[in-house]
Amino acid sequence: MISLNTSKIGSKTSELLLLLTILTLTFFVYFYPCWESEFLNWDDERYLTENKALLSEDAFYWIWVETEMPDPYPITFTILRLEYLCFGLNSVPFHYFNLLLHLLNIVLFTFFLSKIKLPKSIVSFSVFLYALHPVQVETVMWISEIKNLLSAAFYWSSWLAFLHYLEDTGQRKRYYVLGVSLFIFSLASKTMTVTLPVSLTLWFWFFHRSQFTSLFLRFLPLWFLSLAFGLISIQSEKQ
Repeated sequence: MISLNTSKIGSKTSELLLLLTILTLTFFVYFYPCWESEFLNWDDERYLTENKALLSEDAFYWIWVETEMPDPYPITFTILRLEYLCFGLNSVPFHYFNLLLHLLNIVLFTFFLSKIKLPKSIVSFSVFLYALHPVQVETVMWISEIKNLLSAAFYWSSWLAFLHYLEDTGQRKRYYVLGVSLFIFSLASKTMTVTLPVSLTLWFWFFHRSQFTSLFLRFLPLWFLSLAFGLISIQSEKQ
């Protein structure tokens, strides 16, 4: 019994060390580029540097009431507004904030993969790829792509809440409300996360088939949220 506990402790320690190694490597890969980078003349102008509504004193009104923003992402523009109030138009802190969000997403993604009990080798490879894949350069170094980082953080957090919901019968209501709330925050950061109900439905089908119908019905509000935010996003693009 003692050796078993020691084995588990050793396994958890090795997993933690691997995660810390990946986080450290990722931080140093991006540290210097973040220090040297400016705003990009793509969506950074539209989202921030030339967004008169966001830079005005009534920014929160325009974000949440009039929705005078380039995209219907109030959480994203609220964070950009708060960053502007703290840093002005100094690009460096914006880049480092994106980097911190990326590091947070690496941790959340690791927790998610560990929670669904994938083999350690797959978890390690997936986290390493997620952290350092070249496609992440755009997300971290392009300031307006904070929408990807925020939506991902809420997305993985929502997934984790729903996984706890499936396991913890004593706190089910709390985890359900938390999961739905985080999903709304994710959609309000960027609507690409409308796919969460699809992912959950597939999860129910493969791993909770005996409860599939009841679980699907309980999670119908997520489908309605996805539809509503998707329609809002489509309408915004048309305008």
